[in-house]
Amino acid sequence: MRKVCEVYLVSSSATDERGVELTFPVSQYEMMDAFEQIHTKSPGDVYWQVDEFYCFDYLAPHLDESMSIFEFNALTEQLSIRLYLPALL
Repeated sequence: MRKVCEVYLVSSSATDERGVELTFPVSQYEMMDAFEQIHTKSPGDVYWQVDEFYCFDYLAPHLDESMSIFEFNALTEQLSIRLYLPALL
């Protein structure tokens, strides 16, 4: 699967600002590992921001700020699949 963007995650309830950077889309296990690293279990406690789009950067202004990190990961999975379609045709 091709990578779509770099995302920075940090717990909004943590006292320190230590976060983790991931290249999306990620697997379920990578997401669970990231949640452990930022010491949270609830997706509602996660603040995230896209640091860099590798492609589809024109979508950035149109992203819904209320989107969960899991919804965003699902979106990047679909975008990643779209990157492979021209090669298959």
